[in-house]
Amino acid sequence: MSFPSLLQLVHFLLFISTFHSALGIQCYRCLPKAVPNTGNQTNSLEPCSKFDGSSPFVIDCPLSTFCMKRNFTLEFPDGRNAIVTERGCAQQSFSYRVLKRGQWQTVNDVNETIYQDGCILEHQGTKPPTQYCYCSSRLCNAATPVQLSSNLLVYLIFPLVYYVL
Repeated sequence: MSFPSLLQLVHFLLFISTFHSALGIQCYRCLPKAVPNTGNQTNSLEPCSKFDGSSPFVIDCPLSTFCMKRNFTLEFPDGRNAIVTERGCAQQSFSYRVLKRGQWQTVNDVNETIYQDGCILEHQGTKPPTQYCYCSSRLCNAATPVQLSSNLLVYLIFPLVYYVL
């Protein structure tokens, strides 16, 4: 019995990594507001307010290698605000048409370098910022938004200030 060489192992790992990206990823999907099922949808569009990580929220993302979670603030006319969440596949594909053998064909390409794992804040004028989080492992967009209370913030900062001063 012989063991595979290092070169064979590297080739196998490269093969597996390209295979994974070709298949896409599974993510959780939910919307800020429920959308009625029109009958032609394979997955129902559940509201994030009912999100529990169960199978009705799982979706295949064949044209994505990242999952996305977006948290934003909805401002009501009466001055109230609500933090709203949306989960789904990261938008990474773009389509274009090519002429092959006299026929136009649509080609879908996936830009795998457009996102990195982590969160960013997008500021738009005077509105509260929108948080976009991207992750690249299966069903990774399940986390709920982190909300720090002022007491927790004090407990986190106090040791830092104590040791620095």
